[in-house]
Amino acid sequence: MQQHPAITCPFCGCGCGIYLVDCGSGHTRATGMRTHPVSGGRLCVRGWQVGDLATSFLQLQHPLIRRDGELVKSSYEDALAAAVELLNEAKSAEEPVWVIGATNITNEEAFATTRFAAGAVGADSRGCPARAADDSVSCWLQHSLGEQYLHPPLSALAECDVVLVLHSSLDTQHPQANAWVLRAQRAGATVIVLDEVCWDLGRVADLFVQLEPDGLGRALEFFVNGLQDPDSVEVDDSALSEALSLLAGAERAAIVASAAALPESSVAVTAGTLATLLCGERSPSDTIYMMRSEANSLGTAVMGLGPDGSAQTDLWELLDAERSLAATVLVDGDLARFVGVEGFDKLRPKLGRLVVLSAFPSPTADLADVVLPVATVGQREGTVVSGSGRVWLMDLFTDPPGEARPVVEVLADLTRLMGGEPVGPDIEEVWRAIRSEIPACCDVDLEELRAGQEVYVDHDALPILPAPSERPLGVPDLANGSDEYSWDLIVRRDDNDRAYDPRVQAMALLARDMLRARVPYVALNPGDMAEMRIRPGRTVQITTQLGSAQAEARSLEGVPPSTILLPYHFGDLRHELAGPGEAEPCGNRRWPSLRASLTGPI
Repeated sequence: MQQHPAITCPFCGCGCGIYLVDCGSGHTRATGMRTHPVSGGRLCVRGWQVGDLATSFLQLQHPLIRRDGELVKSSYEDALAAAVELLNEAKSAEEPVWVIGATNITNEEAFATTRFAAGAVGADSRGCPARAADDSVSCWLQHSLGEQYLHPPLSALAECDVVLVLHSSLDTQHPQANAWVLRAQRAGATVIVLDEVCWDLGRVADLFVQLEPDGLGRALEFFVNGLQDPDSVEVDDSALSEALSLLAGAERAAIVASAAALPESSVAVTAGTLATLLCGERSPSDTIYMMRSEANSLGTAVMGLGPDGSAQTDLWELLDAERSLAATVLVDGDLARFVGVEGFDKLRPKLGRLVVLSAFPSPTADLADVVLPVATVGQREGTVVSGSGRVWLMDLFTDPPGEARPVVEVLADLTRLMGGEPVGPDIEEVWRAIRSEIPACCDVDLEELRAGQEVYVDHDALPILPAPSERPLGVPDLANGSDEYSWDLIVRRDDNDRAYDPRVQAMALLARDMLRARVPYVALNPGDMAEMRIRPGRTVQITTQLGSAQAEARSLEGVPPSTILLPYHFGDLRHELAGPGEAEPCGNRRWPSLRASLTGPI
């Protein structure tokens, strides 16, 4: 087979590891190789599959319209007309219209979605549910550091002598950062990992500090107090005290974390305070590396895809509220990823008329009124913004199948039919509008990107996230239950976190693993399972003060004794056992640890 030059990974932005391969049968296919020597393990799970996604036979090819309760194939023109009719009806209703974008969409698609929401639909309620955690952490860091925040170049990690990693799951959340941490370690840096569960990077760290549930904030406060006033903390022979000693003696230290590892506002603020104490003569922003957990969350923020003023629709509040919407437009995402499949069935009647632009089938698309197929990665040219502010150009190497079209083109057609001023569909036309309306992108040159030059957004012109406002917590403190609850239940992301990403499940080679990842399970300490005679795969019953549910038990080395790890991506299980979570300022939600009981096998 003939191998052609590498193209850019649209998710990691690493620019390597994805190749066009001539199969010798008269056509070219794309393949992403996560462990290829060129990529060096720096491809995320989605970038690894991009070639297979772009050529997947599972991709939606025809528009669908719901008739007599069933989705039936339609022409593109008829589907557009049906969507416009539904949205025009919704505009005259008293309830609001919600336009939702996914963080995997490109800058151009996010800009067009914002234009469509404001100009065609008149929707103040717009945003990205997946962006809540990233925006919240960025907001708190911004106010803690006193300046706009972008993380430094990852290559600067090689100059550090101590690297503090908050949670060891970087390999899952951001493989590039994980690779650079390991490179810094090989260059002589001491790597310290704080985590509740010893796995991934924790296994190869120079010092692993195992935390109690919800212990990250307390550990960071210990470091802050110890650096400010060494006499104020009790120093012993624990790993936490050893980590403090290493940080105190560091000439150049770095803090690395995925946004998903900073679960609450106080943790993000304390991390920013610690960065200020460790920065020396440098800027605090050069010390902390907050890696965004979603593909293009910064780009969607820059393009204005967020709530307008005080108008805000929260997915979890809507799930349990009595109110409903007139209509919802979803641009290339799946809401079941956040609230679970059963949760989405409950949410669906509250969304009103539902128009979905999607590249792949999903639980959300299955219950839509109109489905418009759109191009996926590799099928349209577009850009994303990395957490360091660099603009990456995603390559186009194949055409979308059937009647699938680029998102910008579909939104332009909808906007035009609804009497609005469309933007696009050409990427050059979109960028002319972006440069004139988005100050941070006024100097971004599309031709420079196509030539492979490094292009960055204007740091000083980035949008300032609104100041944090106090919001009431969603649930009471249930950390101290009765004696019958002898287990700790912690909610966190794991290696299967993309199980409900409609693009990832399209990978035919991973279909079996993906189906297994979607079977509700909890992870337990191997010793606990042996003592209770629970074999892997057997069902157990978990009960908290909020609810009770059954799940498959799986063994995971490093889970502390008497601890139940509940993977975040099981929205139904999470909602049943841990409730709606606690509302945080800046739009985030956190699921604090709970006391639970466990019985089994069943």
